Amino acid sequence: MDLMWNDGLKVGNDMMDHDHRELLDLLARFPGAGDDAFVALFAEVAEHLTEHFERENALMREHGFFAYHCHHGEHESVLADVRALLDAARSGDLRGARTYIETGIGPWFINHRNSMDWVTAQTLKGA
Repeated sequence: MDLMWNDGLKVGNDMMDHDHRELLDLLARFPGAGDDAFVALFAEVAEHLTEHFERENALMREHGFFAYHCHHGEHESVLADVRALLDAARSGDLRGARTYIETGIGPWFINHRNSMDWVTAQTLKGA
């Protein structure tokens, strides 16, 4: 996972930008992590995403964001996947979680940031 925070990743909402930076900082800690450290870090990612998505969902509801159900739905889908991968990792099967960290979460993050989060942040600027 070579994705590092830079100002070009900002969406223009301080809370979202702060949470995105924290996620990327967490992901930067994975390379070289042994199994126990990996599982602990993956649990931190799951907790971070849960809290971030809760804050973002609340922000969208507060402002009556027009695409709330779509954006919220993606959050729920990601959380379901991450929680299932975490359960498997805690049971000793780290393959799915490692693959997700190495090849899945980065492209998902960029796509989600460039689409749903960007539109959300820009819409809320005008709210």
